[in-house]
Amino acid sequence: MIDRHNYHLFQPLLYRVATAVLSSADIAEPIRVVLRHQQNATVLLDEVTGIAARQVKTRFGAAQSYDYLVLATRSQYTYFGHSEWPRLAPGLKSVDDATLIRRGLLLAFEGAETVADPTIPTPADVCPGRRWTDRG
Repeated sequence: MIDRHNYHLFQPLLYRVATAVLSSADIAEPIRVVLRHQQNATVLLDEVTGIAARQVKTRFGAAQSYDYLVLATRSQYTYFGHSEWPRLAPGLKSVDDATLIRRGLLLAFEGAETVADPTIPTPADVCPGRRWTDRG
């Protein structure tokens, strides 16, 4: 197995990492651990750059031969031609994305702790079913 990451990510729980409910280690398992009992599997941290007759070319190492080839391509965000949207709506497909969102969220809550004026809405005021003016 050749992957550019050394872990298998369970993407459905990325939102829990982004909201500081889980650690990234809770949803990312090292690939070598996952395949440790698979005697006929080799794990390489690399990136495939080409495919030839029963061999794959990699970015950093020598060409690797294979018995079976399964390709898993990556996905890419689309904002439908709106170049301003990525700044307002960050993607959530990787541990790095979740960590970045988590950092922004936690910094917003930390900043809310220092707001002395109760009329200024803070992230702590956001709650389902409540309006900014519903305090108490």
